[in-house]
Amino acid sequence: MHLTALLPLCLAFSADGATSTAPTTTPAMLKALETVQTHEIQADLAFIASDEMQGRDTPSEGLVVTARYLRARLQRLGWQPGAKDGSYFHLYDLTNRRLLPQGTKATITGTGAKAAQSLELAFGRDVWLSGGMSVAGGELEGSALWLGSGTQEAFDAGDWKERVAFVREPADQRERQRLFGRARREELKALVLVGAKGEDLAARMEGATRRLVEGSPRYEEPKRAGEEDGKQGDGAQRRDRRPSLSSWSMSHDAFERGLALASVVPDELLDKPLDLGFAWREVRAFDEDGRVQVENVVGFWPGSDPQLKSETIIVSAHYDHVGVSDGQIHNGADDNGSGTAGMLALAEALAEHGPLRRSVALIWVSGEEKGLWGSRAWCADPWLPEGARAACNINMDMIGRNAPDMLLVTPTKKLPEHYNAVGDLALKLSPTEGFPELGSADQYWSRSDQASFAKLGIPVIFLFADVHEDYHRPGDDVEKVDCDKIRRVVRLVARVVDGLQGDTLPVAAR
Repeated sequence: MHLTALLPLCLAFSADGATSTAPTTTPAMLKALETVQTHEIQADLAFIASDEMQGRDTPSEGLVVTARYLRARLQRLGWQPGAKDGSYFHLYDLTNRRLLPQGTKATITGTGAKAAQSLELAFGRDVWLSGGMSVAGGELEGSALWLGSGTQEAFDAGDWKERVAFVREPADQRERQRLFGRARREELKALVLVGAKGEDLAARMEGATRRLVEGSPRYEEPKRAGEEDGKQGDGAQRRDRRPSLSSWSMSHDAFERGLALASVVPDELLDKPLDLGFAWREVRAFDEDGRVQVENVVGFWPGSDPQLKSETIIVSAHYDHVGVSDGQIHNGADDNGSGTAGMLALAEALAEHGPLRRSVALIWVSGEEKGLWGSRAWCADPWLPEGARAACNINMDMIGRNAPDMLLVTPTKKLPEHYNAVGDLALKLSPTEGFPELGSADQYWSRSDQASFAKLGIPVIFLFADVHEDYHRPGDDVEKVDCDKIRRVVRLVARVVDGLQGDTLPVAAR
């Protein structure tokens, strides 16, 4: 059922706002902890962070395969599905605006004596869109102008507003950006960058074109009840997509063919402005209403106490990473293969233990790297089986690098509005797993998925071993991860879960 209410905050503290001693881990949990093995974590991590997963971008085939790996493990361990309709997958939609190559084209038409002649330029062979994901769908027409190298002097030589300017494409990226700035200020209709003679422009534009065709998925928050169209929940105006300069890249060969319809000859094309004497027409076709469905993976372990089983401890980790960039796979072994594999080890430990008094939900979320998409989507419409409700959240992200005895937590007492007894338990139990004290991760309070769960009004903590030199870089690979450290973090989480099985939930620590 839907979570229509959240649990009340129950106090179980001494006068100074903290528990007097760390709870004793039960014998049943101590036995279950023996199932958390370093070599098994390493085996799971080797699959999750393998090159074959292609960096687990959201969305991607590697992310889909990883989700099915997690589901298979939950099924084998006897965990119940935690999503609607008996599924392990909580589904949510991304909007996906993508280019339609078959409907995108440009045409050059002669004027005067050549008015009956035209040249259709094929997208992907003669011309390519070069404005990145900011380019919008639509069509336009305009008279063509040559501006040489696109210098400031050429722009200052006349009023070129509403014209379509052809220029030699600058080799220098900074000059390219300056050129785009001039074109926008001049209010050109379109800018066409002519490639160098002999250049294989198709090869250079292949990656950018593929990204346009695949689209740019985005998560959009569901509109809340009573919220006006065009406004966010906080009343801030949504940003409309600002019209951008239409910009194309054109092969030198196609440009030379187009000059057959011009009123000038190639030898006249110097750095001074010239009217080319032909018209340019373009059509940019986009699917503006595309959708991509992605998945959070949810396993549910029902509690045994008739009164307390509706109170659910949520343990979370994001299983996505940043994919492939510039041809290099970012495997994300620590970020967050470590938390992903760690949750599998926790699933096995709890399966060995058997039901606790309270229920436990394990939620592997996608899209964290893109802006906490998966956790935001789950929290926008929270659902758990059997009438269960969220009681608290323990989030794990990047728990396998840096010094073996170093682990951070947030919130600490320096965030008094968020500090809670779940964190207090973790502080008191951490020495038993080789973490003498937990440092502060308060600067990361809003950076991972606990920030989404906190908006449900439940206490949350975030366990984190900090960033390192391979953060969001191709070097974040399995061999650099300390899987024994992951083992000890998982055991700490299991001890905290075990410590939350009393008659009341100690959720507030002020």
